[in-house]
Amino acid sequence: MKKALILALILTLSLITMVHGNTEPRIKVNGQYIVFNDATGKPFVDTNGRTQVPFRITLEKFGAKVSWNQKESMAIAEKDNIVVKIPIGKPYIIKNGVEIPNDTSALIKENRTYLPIRAVIECFDAKISWNEKTKTVVIGHEDNLSVVENPDYINVDDFEKKTFEELGYTFKDDFKNPIFQNIGDVIQADVSFFPLKFGNVVITSIEKLPYSKTSYYKSTTRAWYGITSDAVVLHGYALKGNDASGVLRGYTLDSLGIGFLNKNGSFSNYAVTQFTESPMENKMVQIYPNYKKGIFPTVDIKEEFTVIFVDYSNFGLENIQKIFITDCYDSTNNVLELDFNGVKEGR
Repeated sequence: MKKALILALILTLSLITMVHGNTEPRIKVNGQYIVFNDATGKPFVDTNGRTQVPFRITLEKFGAKVSWNQKESMAIAEKDNIVVKIPIGKPYIIKNGVEIPNDTSALIKENRTYLPIRAVIECFDAKISWNEKTKTVVIGHEDNLSVVENPDYINVDDFEKKTFEELGYTFKDDFKNPIFQNIGDVIQADVSFFPLKFGNVVITSIEKLPYSKTSYYKSTTRAWYGITSDAVVLHGYALKGNDASGVLRGYTLDSLGIGFLNKNGSFSNYAVTQFTESPMENKMVQIYPNYKKGIFPTVDIKEEFTVIFVDYSNFGLENIQKIFITDCYDSTNNVLELDFNGVKEGR
């Protein structure tokens, strides 16, 4: 009996650790993921096991008008003739003047308002559910709830798309080059959404590879003589195969173009290139067994790969703010913008 109780306690503690130890939950509203950052705040699971989300960005994406009552310390959301008031620190919320008990309360964290998302969304008679496979809170009315196409990854098609101009970038024309003349929309995401499908590739992770840590790769060709650079390592797998003849060139791994936006606002390079020098390649295979050699590497369906990108101009990893990725030969001409925060150092 005593052993059984101890085992039960261990299992209970393990479950609590799993709930609170995982990365923050993903939030999908009306078919689109919300990309949170340090400025908006990020979702978390509170001590009651309830998902707390940043108030303003979440409710605005839901389509509600939001406001803040400073005197009463209360967040307010309005939509479809429904007014929901969420007082800070109180175990209830108010729908059209009627108090509704709740087992957790809204709170202020790092000067941002967080609210228990399920209780608030249900006040608007909307659907809310939990997708265990993608660790996602799915919010929306019945006709907006989408079916997960594959449990192994999240699709960038489920993200909001914006133009370069809408995002405040002024280098759209300069960003174009002979490799990709028709740049489409920008899709913003971050490493918390991996594995992430973009074009023919599912990106599973990205790593920083400092030159100081791996100084054995040094450019001696392609007009980079003597130039060294930090590198970015991208891991993933292809959804379709290709062959060396280029029949399915649209799915070759080198079709990924990548560029970096530095924290000072300057754009590091229009199309950072993939390293193909033999000495470095041989070393990379030892570190990354799935490293793909060559400009047109052969890849099978679902084959895992590793590609490494470097810059012409000695970029430093500490200066990178955003990573831009394109799949220029595939059916998409959109650009994937990844926040570099959260990218960890490689081996």
